Amino acid sequence: MVGSCGHHNTISNKDSPNIRIKFNEWSSFLDLDHFNSSYLIAVLTEKKCSNKPYLWTDSSVKCESNVSITALRQAEATFNLSQLMFALYHGSISACTFLDLQLNRPPRDIRKHFTLLGTKNCYNLSGTTFREALHTLCWEITESGGLSVIFSMMQNPVLPIIRQKCLDALTNILCVEHIEKIVLERQPWFLEKLVTLIKSGDLQCDMVPAISVLDRLIVVILSENMKLPYEQLIKLDFVTMCIHRLQ
Repeated sequence: MVGSCGHHNTISNKDSPNIRIKFNEWSSFLDLDHFNSSYLIAVLTEKKCSNKPYLWTDSSVKCESNVSITALRQAEATFNLSQLMFALYHGSISACTFLDLQLNRPPRDIRKHFTLLGTKNCYNLSGTTFREALHTLCWEITESGGLSVIFSMMQNPVLPIIRQKCLDALTNILCVEHIEKIVLERQPWFLEKLVTLIKSGDLQCDMVPAISVLDRLIVVILSENMKLPYEQLIKLDFVTMCIHRLQ
């Protein structure tokens, strides 16, 4: 699966952002091979000339054969942020970057570059510490404009794995209080998109992660008595559809 690139063991995240390894379907940039969340968020929310984040719904991102460097870098940043959030959610100090997985490398200690956990002995880290770090990270992504980019990637995923990692990232981001309500109020298309993915999407890449995200949103809809998204789900007949797909 790995393209030609010698001396893989010498790869460093200090390398130039222009250096990348080509794979069959994608690329990996050497400066993104880490869990420095501030750097990854900056790449995810890279600004255009208009000082707004680069979105995949723009005409410059069209198809698999013509993906801009900015979009490729945003994809890898999203992947690694998703891996980081997954580790935090499960109280783990170890995770694999995109490049780790491609090169069959073992998981690395996320604390080397992710500073919100500190450098304490892993036995001293409580569940509260991991949860607070996850919530802080999710808010940093949201407040920097990262959600808009992730949503745009979902609408024009280019490759199935991109949509899956976006859903994985959103599963964690939407577990944070208030963020999920903001999404429901400002992104009304999102519920319909989730239901569509559950109804006709691929089992592993679409349906399972979409159900995970929808599950979190339904809790908020019911607990906050949000009438409009509730009525939207009823019109979409999502309960019957979920039961049908899971049979």
